[in-house]
Amino acid sequence: MRAHIWTSGDITLAGINAVRVFATNTIGDIYFDGEFAKGGTYEFKSGKGNITLRLPANCGFRLVATAPTKSIKMGPFWHDGMKLMGEGRRITGDVGDGRSSVTVTDYQGTINFLRR
Repeated sequence: MRAHIWTSGDITLAGINAVRVFATNTIGDIYFDGEFAKGGTYEFKSGKGNITLRLPANCGFRLVATAPTKSIKMGPFWHDGMKLMGEGRRITGDVGDGRSSVTVTDYQGTINFLRR
């Protein structure tokens, strides 16, 4: 599944169960409520806006999240094995079994992880 908005506009992806998801916009929020499939690839990128990922508690993924300031909120998915880099502007690590690849980049906004 691909969702590209090249100028401005919010992207809402709800009830998603796909092996590949790419969501990109220049200005606007991105909201994903779904599951990450084993071996899947997921990329979320916003130039200016918030990115929110709402995931099930048993979700497993390998994460690279980048934001301009300390604005990455892992919530219940945070654990001591996660690596903070660049004074908290980048977080990497495995959540659960790390079975899928997730890249989240927000150039001006907050990245939020919520548990269903």
